[in-house]
Amino acid sequence: MKKIVFNVLVWSVFSLFLLNSCKKHDHDHNHHESELITLIKMTLIAPSVNDTVVFKYEDADGDGGNSPVISKGALKANTTYFGSIEIQNTSVTPNIDITKQILNEATAHQFFYIEKSNNQFDITYDDLDANGKPLGLKTKWMVKAPGTQSLKVVLRHEPNKNGANVSSGVINNAGGETDIEVVWNVTVQ
Repeated sequence: MKKIVFNVLVWSVFSLFLLNSCKKHDHDHNHHESELITLIKMTLIAPSVNDTVVFKYEDADGDGGNSPVISKGALKANTTYFGSIEIQNTSVTPNIDITKQILNEATAHQFFYIEKSNNQFDITYDDLDANGKPLGLKTKWMVKAPGTQSLKVVLRHEPNKNGANVSSGVINNAGGETDIEVVWNVTVQ
């Protein structure tokens, strides 16, 4: 009887060892842990008219809790602006510069700039990833006639950059996961 109990015990331990060694490891290279984003700063500079406009989205406590503070700004009509986006986690000291992380993983990210009604701006990408596909940390804006426009900025993780019109900034066929989405009201004077 002792021999049977001993054999059952040995086989149980061996089975546990075997199951653990064959267990699937969570080393999925496509897995994405999203960073806490508490600050997005979009800066638009028009050198021809010496104009700089900064749009900010600040959500110090992240999702939930207090509402974010979203600033709006005014651009000059019939003017070319050069845009850049900076993203941080300001909830820790020192702040985490998520912009650098996005730049380091450029092939797995893309910003999309979506107007409510497509008539106020022509926004084009001014930066590319290692595969020659757009990233969107840097943009060029051709601002048109005066008016007010709602502009949604979306950062996608692992979009299908080969999808139809995705390289042109159309989000419909991009897929992937949304890391952050912000809506700014933009006035053109």
